[in-house]
Amino acid sequence: MTAIQIILLLGILFLFLYFLLNLRKRFAELLFFSMITIGAIFFIIAPDTSTLLAKKLGVQRGVDLIFYFTILFFSYLLMKLYLKIRRIETQLTSMIREEALLNAKLPNTSKS
Repeated sequence: MTAIQIILLLGILFLFLYFLLNLRKRFAELLFFSMITIGAIFFIIAPDTSTLLAKKLGVQRGVDLIFYFTILFFSYLLMKLYLKIRRIETQLTSMIREEALLNAKLPNTSKS
């Protein structure tokens, strides 16, 4: 095993442990990140298999295939973050409106 394989394996295992310890543990997300981690470990240990898989899918090099999948993965994460921010903004706007209505004071219309 080469030095870069050891570094990459430690990195991917660290990220997976970080996910397990700090993020919400929904089953679908846990399954998804487990599959990503297993795939990454597999391609780190046996890098030639990515080239074989790439050729079967019509891509010249394994690194290109992994790059394409990485683009898809980051696009998924970006969309997920965008939708979460939109949902939080909507909830925050609703909460601020409710608080403003509860604390609203009627203008002083009495003439003294």
